[in-house]
Amino acid sequence: MVALSKSTTQFLAWTASKGLETPLELQQRSDGSRFTTCTVDIDSTADLLKVPTNACITSDSLEGLAERLAYERSLDSKSDYAPYIDVLPTLEGDSYLTSLPRFWESK
Repeated sequence: MVALSKSTTQFLAWTASKGLETPLELQQRSDGSRFTTCTVDIDSTADLLKVPTNACITSDSLEGLAERLAYERSLDSKSDYAPYIDVLPTLEGDSYLTSLPRFWESK
C-alpha cells in the first residue's frame, strides 16, 4: 500500500461533504488501483454504504447516463462531480483496468 493520491484524497473529502457513510476504508496500491478494507466488525444486517441522492449521477436510460457523465466530464473542475470523475479508471491511463475479466480475450 502507498499513500493516497491527491485525486483520491479529494474524492474522499467530496464523499464526506456529500454525506456518504461507510465503515470501509479506501486504500491504494503502487499501481494506482484501489481497494477497501474494514477494521471493525460489521453486523450482517448493517449497511456497507449509504449514498445520498445528491451524490448520484442519474438518468432514465444507459444512454442518458453516458451523456450525463460525458457532460459532467466536459465541465472539468466546474462539475460538482469532478472529484468522483477524477478517480474513475480509464483504459488509457490505468493498465490494471485492462486486467479485469471484462477485457480478457478468449483463447
